[in-house]
Amino acid sequence: MPGRIAALAGGLGVAACVLAVIAGYPLWVQFFGPLHEHGSPFTTDFYKTDLSGFVVPSSFMLLHTKASAAEALRYQGQLPEYLGYLGWPLIAVLAAGTIRFWRRLPVRACAVACVVLEVFSLGGTLLAFGHEHAWIKLPWYWLQSLPVLSAALPDRFAIVADGAAAALLACCADAAVPALAAVATRRLPRLSRLPRLSGLSGLSRLASGRRAAAVVMAGAVLAVLPIVPRPLPAVAAIPVPPGWSAAFAALRLPASAAVLTVPVPMSTFTEPLRWQADTGQPGALVGGYFMGPAGNGQAYTDGSGLSQAGRYLNLLWADSGAGLPASLTGGVPASADPASSSYVGIDKVSDAKMRAQIAAWHVTALVAVTVQNSVLGRYLTRLLGPPSIVTGDIMAWRT
Repeated sequence: MPGRIAALAGGLGVAACVLAVIAGYPLWVQFFGPLHEHGSPFTTDFYKTDLSGFVVPSSFMLLHTKASAAEALRYQGQLPEYLGYLGWPLIAVLAAGTIRFWRRLPVRACAVACVVLEVFSLGGTLLAFGHEHAWIKLPWYWLQSLPVLSAALPDRFAIVADGAAAALLACCADAAVPALAAVATRRLPRLSRLPRLSGLSGLSRLASGRRAAAVVMAGAVLAVLPIVPRPLPAVAAIPVPPGWSAAFAALRLPASAAVLTVPVPMSTFTEPLRWQADTGQPGALVGGYFMGPAGNGQAYTDGSGLSQAGRYLNLLWADSGAGLPASLTGGVPASADPASSSYVGIDKVSDAKMRAQIAAWHVTALVAVTVQNSVLGRYLTRLLGPPSIVTGDIMAWRT
């Protein structure tokens, strides 16, 4: 035993040294660097598995009903976070297999891992059939405030639990094949003595092992059939605005140049990020959809949020009316659409403050998706002078 402990300690020491060399500096930057953050940008104990979610299929599953799809649609975390579904058949098979083959170490290990992860996915308090039962405290309740763990979304433990469930199903199937063949072998001599049961070719083939494997695999397939997904519905992406690539080609910017695009991307409006991904331009831009620290270090979506100047530019862009490219009119975020009930008004920003903000962003160019006779086009021309580039639905300035 002392020798094994020494070997284990030596292995852990070597692993720690390798980890320090490879990941030491990145981990230091993450936890102590200039943009380190604490906490989670999401509400504590919100994204967690609903207890009914284990057995109620959503519309993403091939086998579902209108009622089940409607119930899943009411999940508070919305469908992309509806991750716990396993279905009654698979749960029943896993439970039966675990009980029958509990003495096998792989079965015990996979079963315990699966159950623990699924319990963690339920969050700190119980959510069942859309109703919060705050008085029922679950194990994650005492872990969700700890460092690092406080940034976790409990419902995503269900993703790892699915891997444990798959391994458990495989272990149970592997154990079930010889067990089924052994049962057939023991019963074959006794049944063959009975009248009218002397020709037991089916049972003999089952005892040989091949049929046993086929029976077990058929049962496994039936168990996992309810979790076969449907193809995700296709959604048409807003195309790259006409003139986007031509404008960047004419600007001839360095690969690392930062660019201010209008609209300015944010978590509620990500189209400029798609255009950047589709074309490779620009190399860097202001804004985005990210998790970052606010001034107090607390993690938030979009960090401290887009500045007033950036939101004012987005407001002018949304107010451009006929000057707004038709392909974008359906993608205006509700908070920036004056006709929406979710509209958030933005106070006017002075020209001096806008110029100071653009300078503070240290951008090499400003690229606006608009036309010259629009509200935004006229504003930017008054602010920055005549555009350097006008092409398609793009106006661009070198700053």
